[in-house]
Amino acid sequence: MLEARIQLKWEQLSIRGGPMHAGSFRASACSYGDQVYLFGGVVDGRTPSYLSVFDCRTLKWRRPSGEAKLTDNTPLPPSFGNTCCMVKNKLFICNNLASPMLFDVTTDRWVPLSVKSPTRQRISFSCTLIENKLYLFGGRSFVQLASASNNEIYNDFEVFHTKHLRWETPPVCSGTPPPARHSHTASLCGHKLYIIGGNSFKIFSSI
Repeated sequence: MLEARIQLKWEQLSIRGGPMHAGSFRASACSYGDQVYLFGGVVDGRTPSYLSVFDCRTLKWRRPSGEAKLTDNTPLPPSFGNTCCMVKNKLFICNNLASPMLFDVTTDRWVPLSVKSPTRQRISFSCTLIENKLYLFGGRSFVQLASASNNEIYNDFEVFHTKHLRWETPPVCSGTPPPARHSHTASLCGHKLYIIGGNSFKIFSSI
C-alpha cells in the first residue's frame, strides 16, 4: 500500500504584469479553474468597485471589460465587506448596497439583474452556498457604520435563490440563535452550517 504524502511550502510569488487590484482589505475572492476573481476592498482609504482576475498559471492580473452597474444602469458604488460565491460558471457578489451582482466567467461579462434589494443593508456578513441558495448570515448595518450599536449587528439570515434570482423568506430556525456578530466565517459541513468567531464589540471564539 502506497501512502501519499502532501508537502506544504510557502512561496512568495513574483507577479508578471497586469493592473493589480487596488484594495485587498475586506475584499472577497472566488476561484474558477485557474482564475481567482477579486472584488472590492479598501486600501489607503480608497475603495475600488471593479473586478480583478488573477491567472494562477501566468501569474498576471487582468480586468474584464465592462463595468458592473445597478439595475438603473448607474455604476456600482465602491464596495467593501462584501462576499462572493461561485455557482457553476456564475460569480454572485453580495455587496453592501444592492442585491447580488452576477458575473459570467465563461463570457467574461456582467449580467444585469432586476432584483429588489434585501431587507437589510449589511456588510461583513458570511455567505454560504447551500444547494442553489445563498445564505447570508449576520453582519452589521452599513447605514449606521459610524454609530452602530448592538441592535445594528445582526444574527439573522437573508436567503437568495440563485436559480430563480429572487430573495426568499428566511427559514424559521428552532433553538437559540448565536449572538449577533460581524466579520465571522461560516462553513458548511454535511447538513450543518458552522458559524465561527466574529465580533460584536467583543471577539467571539466559539463555534
